[in-house]
Parts: sequence; C-alpha cells; structure tokens
Amino acid sequence: MRSYINELYARIEKDAELKNNVKIIGIAVGNNTNDIAFEEKKYDFPILADDKLEFHQLVGEPPTPFFIFARPYGKGRLLVLDSYLGRLEDTDKLFSMVKSAFKMSTTKSFVTINKKTDDKVREELVIPVTESELMKKVSLSLVVEGEHPDKIKKINLKELGDVYTGVAGRSKRRIFARVVARKIPCVDCHDVFYIYSFDDTGKFIKFIPISISKLNNEEWDEKDINKIQNNFNGKSLLKERHFNPKVDAISSATISSKLIYNSMGETELVMRKLIDMGYIKR
Repeated sequence: MRSYINELYARIEKDAELKNNVKIIGIAVGNNTNDIAFEEKKYDFPILADDKLEFHQLVGEPPTPFFIFARPYGKGRLLVLDSYLGRLEDTDKLFSMVKSAFKMSTTKSFVTINKKTDDKVREELVIPVTESELMKKVSLSLVVEGEHPDKIKKINLKELGDVYTGVAGRSKRRIFARVVARKIPCVDCHDVFYIYSFDDTGKFIKFIPISISKLNNEEWDEKDINKIQNNFNGKSLLKERHFNPKVDAISSATISSKLIYNSMGETELVMRKLIDMGYIKR
C-alpha cells in the first residue's frame, strides 16, 4: 500500500488549496508502537498505534484497508464526510475523493444535514453454530473439577455479548462463560467466535473455539487451542496482559490471536456489569 498512499500524500502537499488543510494519518489496527516503528519508515505521514483496537471498535470493526475522510467538528469530535472500504490503488480517484470531501467540509448545509444525534447500532455477528451446539460448548466451558453445572443461565450484557453462568465443582463455585464474536480487521480473513470461562474472582478456566481460522481458511487444531489455554491457564484476567505476536500468536493467525487477547482483556468490564446485576457478590 506504501507507493500509492505516499503518492496521494505528495499530491496533497503540492496542492495550494489542500496543503495546509488536509492531513493523512494512518491507524495501525492491533499494533503497538514497537510494531509500527519499522513500518513508519516506509511512509511520509504519521502512523498511530491502535494496540487495544479501541479506534477499530469505535468505527464498527471494518475490514482493512478502510479510508475515512473527516473534519474536526466541535471539541474532540470528527464529522465523517466520506469513506471507502477496500484497497483502492487508483491515486487519481483517491485524490478526487479528498478534493470532494474538502469542499463538503466547507459547506454549512452538509454539516447540518449530517449531524448525528444517536450512535449507529453495530451490526451483530451471527454465531455459526446451532443453539444446541453452542450450549454443548458453553456447558463444557463451565465444567469444574470434572463436574458440569447444575443449571445454566444466560445473561445478556448488550455490547459485551452473552454470558452464561452456573454453579459447579465440589466447592460449588459460580462460573461464567462469555461467548465472544468479533469482526476481524482483514479483508481476506474470517471473523472470530469463541468461548472463555472464568470464576467470580476473574480467574481464567477454559478456552473453547467456536469458529477460528488461520491462513487458507484452515480451522485451528488441538495444538493451537492448547497454546491459548496454556497461556492463560489459572491466571487472573483482571491483570493487563500485553500481546506479544512473536510469543503469543498462533502461527498464520496473528490477527485472530490478537483479538482473543483483546476480548479477554475486557473481563474486568464484564465483571463490573455482573457485580452491578448481582451475579457476583462483593
């Protein structure tokens, strides 16, 4: 992508109308500052790290590349003027889109018409298994000390998805299983679906994939699954864990692995919701 984006940057810098009014910023989805240090040398414009995928989630978790044309709009806000999803190596077309977006940004009527009053509801991903198959996996994730939970209850946490809970084990511990569905930031990749379970202290118990693929749409094998299980086994999910792709990633599934770590990092937020709802006593 380097050549045509750099060419677009050069054309903007040479245009008297755009030079001081239009800037290009790259967002490196799922990468930290160390990851992008080398990549930054390839581009003539700044690249910002989105290690925790916060920006990616904010814009609806689209595949990449994804172009957003926006202008400042009020304190700390941006107004989207146009967008384009997919690889667009036509610099002339990109430059034309920049020109059009810039002209829109100076039109008062456009700002008035397009002012948003409500957040757009994010499109929900559909779990690619039947309800019966899903419940089998959920039940398996809630097994403690060889015992299945007596009763399983479903809790909807809205944007955080569904969490199932039950009491299991000799100590009659309350266990939670979160079903995760995540859009993957890659045009050629498939979305990620999995379950992970934890107890009422935030301690990890089990990882069970629903549908996770790697290169060439190959499903994860037992070795891949065990690597995630062993990486988290017996550890607290309430402690921030930095994802190191060289150590933690499944071969040929780096982005999927990153998303799994990212979602498990939301466990503290999940538990706060469960505490507020009375499922966890404090």
